[in-house]
Amino acid sequence: MPPLPKLLVIDLDGTSLGGGYEPYGRFPDAYSAFLDRLDAAGCRWAINTAWDALGQWHLLKSSAVKSRPLYFMAELGCRLWTPGDAGPVSVEPFNAAMEKRLAEANATGLIPFMRDMAARFTPARLNYYGHWFDMTCIPQETRAFCAHVEAVDWNARGLSLYGHKENRISVVPGFLGKHANLGEVLRLRGYKPEEVVVAGDERADLAMMRPELSRHHLCPENAHADVKAHVEKNGGAVGTLGFSDGVMEAFHRLAARNGWVLP
Repeated sequence: MPPLPKLLVIDLDGTSLGGGYEPYGRFPDAYSAFLDRLDAAGCRWAINTAWDALGQWHLLKSSAVKSRPLYFMAELGCRLWTPGDAGPVSVEPFNAAMEKRLAEANATGLIPFMRDMAARFTPARLNYYGHWFDMTCIPQETRAFCAHVEAVDWNARGLSLYGHKENRISVVPGFLGKHANLGEVLRLRGYKPEEVVVAGDERADLAMMRPELSRHHLCPENAHADVKAHVEKNGGAVGTLGFSDGVMEAFHRLAARNGWVLP
C-alpha cells in the first residue's frame, strides 16, 4: 500500500481553529486526537501561521494533543522554530538571515509606507508587528482611503497587500510568504513535495500549496473560494464541514483516494 505522507502542515485561524469551539486558542479534542494518530503512524505535523512561535507554544500547552509539531513556522514565513523542553528553539541560520532581510525591507518599504498612510488618513487603529502593518482609518475617510489603496503600485514599493476590507488594510514586505519557511523545512528534512500535505483556508495559504513544496492539498468548507478552486483543480479534497472538522474529513477523503491507511 502507498505509504502515508511524511508531513502534514496546518494553518491555525480558520483552518485548525474556529467553528465555535471554546476556548478559541486551543485545538478541539477530536483534532488533537487526529494529530496524535497521524504522528503515531509516522506522519509528522507542523504549524504554518501568522502567529509567533510563543503563541503557538501556548496553544499546544492548552490543548490535549500529546505529540509535538515538527516545526513552528511563524510570522507569515519569516520565522522557523522547533519545540524544546522549555519552549520554542530558534532554527539558525534561517531566522538570522530572514531578520536581516526583513530589516532591510522594512527600512526601504514598509516603514515609509506606514508613515505615509498615517500622514494621509486619520487612524482609528494602527498596529505594527515588525513584519506586518495593519491600519483602520476613521469611517468618514473610507472612500478616499480605498481609492488611495487601489492606486498603490505594490510591486514598486516592495510590498504586498495582505488584506483589504473597507477602511482596513494589512500590508507586509513583498518577499514574505508561507512558502519561505516551508521551503526551508523541506530542505532540512529532505522531504519531497509528494510526501507533504498542506491544510489551509485563506489565500495566504496558497503559498504553501506550490507544487515544488506540496502535492497534496486540502481545505475546510469555510475556505476562501480561491483556495477551494485551487484544491479541487489540483486533485485535493474540500471538506463539507468547516474548520478542524473539515480538515479531518478532507484528510480522510484524500487518504481513501490515495490508498493511505491509518492504523
